[in-house]
This record gives sequence, structure tokens and C-alpha cells, in this order.
Amino acid sequence: QSISRKRMFQFKLHAKFAKQSNEKFELVGWLEKKGKLGFWKPRFFRVLPHRSLTSIKKIMYYSDQTSMKCVGGFSSLQIQRVSVPNPKKLVMEVHLPMNKKFTLRAPNAESFTRWREAFESFARTMSPENIVARTALSHYLKGSLLSSFSKRLRVTEVKQGEWLCRRGQASREFGIISAGSIGIFISSRDSKHEKLLCTRGRYDFVGEDIFASAPEDSRSIQALENCVIYTLKEKDCIRLFKRHPMIAQHLRRMFHTGLLKCLESTSLFGKLNILHLAKLRLAVRFVAARANRYVYERDDPAEALFVVMDGETGMIQPVYGMIQKRFLVNESFGEVCAFLPGTTRKSSIVATRNSLLLQIDTRSLENFLAITNLSKINVLHSAAVQVLHDSDFDFFDKLSDEGLRDLVRHHCEVQVFEKDHVVFE
Repeated sequence: QSISRKRMFQFKLHAKFAKQSNEKFELVGWLEKKGKLGFWKPRFFRVLPHRSLTSIKKIMYYSDQTSMKCVGGFSSLQIQRVSVPNPKKLVMEVHLPMNKKFTLRAPNAESFTRWREAFESFARTMSPENIVARTALSHYLKGSLLSSFSKRLRVTEVKQGEWLCRRGQASREFGIISAGSIGIFISSRDSKHEKLLCTRGRYDFVGEDIFASAPEDSRSIQALENCVIYTLKEKDCIRLFKRHPMIAQHLRRMFHTGLLKCLESTSLFGKLNILHLAKLRLAVRFVAARANRYVYERDDPAEALFVVMDGETGMIQPVYGMIQKRFLVNESFGEVCAFLPGTTRKSSIVATRNSLLLQIDTRSLENFLAITNLSKINVLHSAAVQVLHDSDFDFFDKLSDEGLRDLVRHHCEVQVFEKDHVVFE
């Protein structure tokens, strides 16, 4: 009886644990692991969160689905690459440091694809086609165009602290970051001392100005960690564009003409001058959102604002799950919460079509405002006008739209207060 109670307690504890795991990480399931003697043993795998770092995962495997004691495992940081020696037999190899590897076999094609893509997303290096397909370039480059672009990429390793480009130098190559992070440094008009504007990590780009007619040389780029970057040389880029004019059209639109037009057209940044927009452009990250996929969900941490560059997104009504509001090209969303550190999203946003979004995280936006000596009201001008327009004060109702805009421009400021802060007494 005591044994059965103990097993029942373990089962309930595991059920609760498995439910929490499945809610956050859908990546749980059976795989066969090849042992040292060549025999296959079934193991139940789970992808678990790190205690403190959200970007790191633990891949643990157990003898059965109800076991609470893991047989073994490894960290997502250890995965160097993933190879598929025999795709017909659904076998994959996960390579770790010190020439160690896990040979795994999936029970079916769907499970094989799901686990291979997950392991590849953690891998330090992967095939050029796979890494391009995981970036925002996949919004424009598909099929033969993606393949033609990918095969010209070369793997480059950059040591921590190494400068990829100094201020006054134009980029000579375009790069996709596969591992590590780089920092973009710029200076203000009043000081020659360069300050960190933003950081870029995995699946972000560097050296995009080779696609522009006028090279960008007002920034410095430094590796903040040891990095693996897939690079496209400028001379290879010229040959690629001659052979595939459609690729040239897409990339120039994405990184130059379309980007500038989008920033200038959105109500958030439309009032910034050309010098400010040139600096802000460096802080932009590109995000490809597939149709019917969430950009973010309600109660997610509010860490960035978004601008629709191509496609369409929609705000989900929390009760009935219907589209409450749509955001079209050049429209922004998530900007108010982005200025409130530690807050969460008040609504969910879903891509109603395949979309290309511009993302600026909170820290980069704060750095941009500090370097350019701009205030928050310069960015939240339209939001502030709308707040006054929707208020119940008769004074604001009597003002024209132009009067409200002048009032906000000359007499309003944005202040951020933490919870329990006394605004006034």
C-alpha cells in the first residue's frame, strides 16, 4: 500500500511537471538513442528551461514517460551542429564538443522533422540554406532564389572584441549571425565618444549597407562574444545580383529603400529628421512572421515595439478570439508597453498574412533617445494625441486636431513610474 501511494504521488507530480513542460515547450516525445555497442534504446526526451537564462535550454532524456530521474542530457549551448546521415531511416546526429555525439532515431517522419529543426535551432553552425530559411530573408527568398543566395555564403569565425568595421569604413561583406552577438556603436553630434546603440544576435544581419547605393560608415561594429557568421563578399554579391536581378530587387527593398520608407511613413518616427532616422535604422531587427502565427501573446514580457513593413497583423479580442484591430503596412503596435520595463502585453498579436516586421527592442530605443537627446514624446507623439482625444476633459474636446498636436508637441512629456511609486502628494 505504501509503495502504491508513493507511485501515485510520483505519477501526480510527473503529470503536473509534464503539463507545465508541455504548456511552455511542445518539444517532448520518444526517440531512440544509439548506445556505445550499437544497440538502440528508447528514451523519452524533454526540452526544459534554464533556471535563470531564457535563451538556454536543457535537453534531458528519461527511461520512460513517467520517470522523474533523468538518464542523461546536454545543454543547448553544447550543440555544435546537426547532421543527417540517413534521412530515409529517420536518423540524425547531434554533435557536441570533444567529438562527442548523440545518434538518435525518430519513430516517424513528423517527429523526425520536429526534433531535427529544434536541434538545428540550437546548433552553433548549420547548413547555409537552413540558416537563411530561419532568418527574415525567407520572407522574400524562397525555392531557387534561396538556394542561389545560400550557396554563396561562407562560414567566418570572429573572436570576442574584434572589430568587424570601424567608424568611417564601409562594409565589405554581408553577414548572418549563426552564434554569438555583435554590438553597433554610434556617437552623438556633441561627442565623438561612441556608445552602444544595440546588440544583434542569432539570425540577425550585419553589413546590410552593401545593398544600399550609399554605404553606411557612421557606426562601428564589434563582436561582443566569439561569433560564427555566414558571410557574402561584396564581389560575390555583385555577381549574384547580375545573375538574379530579382534577389537584388528584394534585398535593396528590404535593407534600403523599403526600410527608410517604412520608418518615414509610420506615425511613430515620421517627425524625426533624416539624421535621426539614419541612426534609428541601425537599431532595427527584421522579423518574418508566418500567417496565423503569434507575434506575441497576452502576458508575454513587453520588450520591443513593431512596425509592419510588409503583410498584415491583427490584435486578438481576448474573450471571443476574433480580430479586434488590424495593423497594415507602415503601422506600428506594441509601442506603449515597450516603454514600461517589466510590464507584460495586454493583448495578443497574430500575423493574418505572411508578414515582414521591423522590431526595435526597449533597450535599443532607450539608447537611441539618450544618444540623440530626444525625449519619449518625440516617439509617442501620436499615441499621446490619441490619449487626449479619447479623454473626458471638455478642454481637449474643444481643441482641433492641429491644436491637440501642437499641445502635445510643445507642452507634453512622457514619464514612466514603477509600481507603488508616489506620483504626487
